[in-house]
Amino acid sequence: MKHPENTTLYRKSATQPMYPWRFDMGMGGVSIDPTATHSPKAGDMIAFDPDNPSDVWLVTAEYFAANYEPVEAE
Repeated sequence: MKHPENTTLYRKSATQPMYPWRFDMGMGGVSIDPTATHSPKAGDMIAFDPDNPSDVWLVTAEYFAANYEPVEAE
């Protein structure tokens, strides 16, 4: 897919609650992008919308490593 020329980069200003995927977890109700062909796997994370806890999705280990870092507890 080609993105429009007027595309702007945005940085997220909110934190994203996540927890590690485990082999004993069921994946019912978890959205998985069709391109995540080798997931779920060790290192993947499960993210959810804190305002709508039923909105749950898988974040691949590769995407997580490239785009997220832990937030220091306040």
